[in-house]
Amino acid sequence: MVCELFREIWQDPHAQEFGRQGQKQDGIDIIGCRSGNKKYEAVQATIELPLTKTKIINDYESSKKLEVELDCFIIASTSPRDVELQKYAVKLSSTGPYKCAIWFWDDIIEKLSDYDKVRKKYYPKYYFINLLEILLEK
Repeated sequence: MVCELFREIWQDPHAQEFGRQGQKQDGIDIIGCRSGNKKYEAVQATIELPLTKTKIINDYESSKKLEVELDCFIIASTSPRDVELQKYAVKLSSTGPYKCAIWFWDDIIEKLSDYDKVRKKYYPKYYFINLLEILLEK
């Protein structure tokens, strides 16, 4: 789901999962380019609860092994939003070679609401409930 969501967000049909489960992936699960940008962005999807600073720095440092200049490294997490982790990502962004961003579960759900194709595929009940609510308002 996360890969398909980023294909839509980046408007990059060539964005893809990086490697496969069990392979050393250098902290990267998805790689692609945002529309109009030649630099790559990379995503590490994680279900680690709670997300920790150690996980963030380890994945960020691992992503540097890619040997491609990234524009942004994104951690897409099922963890709830946390201001201390957000501050840490800002610090990494200001001191590292590229931006570090954390998309917490609330952020991912918010983005899904903007991309019906992905939302319908993975959350069809939510889509139809939302559609019904819209129709009832009219």
